[in-house]
Amino acid sequence: MSKMATQLQHQFITDHNGKPLSVVIPINEYKDLLSIAEKYQDIEEDVHFSEEELESIEISHQEAKESKTISSKDLFQKLRNKYGG
Repeated sequence: MSKMATQLQHQFITDHNGKPLSVVIPINEYKDLLSIAEKYQDIEEDVHFSEEELESIEISHQEAKESKTISSKDLFQKLRNKYGG
């Protein structure tokens, strides 16, 4: 294996504004991710969400796409302010 291939880390492909579009990862990491995905796929077949849960997931997904989220740091600060700590 070439020296370059063994040193390859994550490489991001971006658009002209710098927005990430794709990522190149080492093949071993890709294989590990596939293995994990296959394990969760087996579990997923046994999971069933209610209509309410699916709606909540969809709302959360849309809010994340619209950047209507806050950082965990800000969340913890709000909780500390509200409940003390």
